Amino acid sequence: GKSSGDLMRLRGAVYEKHLKLKVKLGVDHFNKNHKKGFQFLQGQRLMPLLAGSPAAEAALAAAPRPDLVARGIMSEDDLAMCLGRFLHSCPGLDKVAIGELLGEPDAFYLKVLDSYTASFDFSTLKFDAAIRLFLESFRLPGEAQKIDRVIASFGKYYYSMNQGVFKSSDAAYVLAYSVIMLNTDRHNSQVKVKMSLEAFRRNLRGVNENSDFPEDFLNAIFYGIVKTALRMSESTSMDVSEQQLVELHQLSRAARGRMVHAGPGR
Repeated sequence: GKSSGDLMRLRGAVYEKHLKLKVKLGVDHFNKNHKKGFQFLQGQRLMPLLAGSPAAEAALAAAPRPDLVARGIMSEDDLAMCLGRFLHSCPGLDKVAIGELLGEPDAFYLKVLDSYTASFDFSTLKFDAAIRLFLESFRLPGEAQKIDRVIASFGKYYYSMNQGVFKSSDAAYVLAYSVIMLNTDRHNSQVKVKMSLEAFRRNLRGVNENSDFPEDFLNAIFYGIVKTALRMSESTSMDVSEQQLVELHQLSRAARGRMVHAGPGR
């Protein structure tokens, strides 16, 4: 009775320690190279395999009980959801590595990005609190196109949970961009002439499906960012280069142009 129970507990403790060690190894691999780390986690059966992939086919062929192996094989959509949640919840992952993975252009990683963003609960958060929470969880990648994909995902999911002040996900996306640019402008030592509240509001005219955001809503966001910079991650310097600022301006203007001049009926 008692001794077999103690043995079970001991076995459980040993297994748990072994599992934690495997996860720590996986995290170390991921932090050096996110794609190899992902493959290592799959190899250790800590992450599901993709249905139809060579790794999944080999695992099924080699297994004495294929039915047990099949539980660890998923469709691309389910695997992306699994990886997105893992990135959000696994302790010890490097914020730079998370950001690089989230900025990947492949269709699979775009699904991972959406899964990661959807794993946040923005429903009770004001806009600037939500963008703070989101951007502090990883380091935003440096290239403008990657930033664009990540911010578009944030805009889509913030809008889906908070449709009060926003008339479209595009409006949330452009405001998110403007907040990042305001943050860079106000807290970057290279920018000598700081953006005023008037300029911030003027940049956002007509963005909310050809209408303006409420004045008090924008005022609160402006003064919140001016008072407290976005901490985009411990390993991030907030000094963005002039070239990055130019690229961000161009991207956000292009996005706004697409949105406002999308044709009749909008």
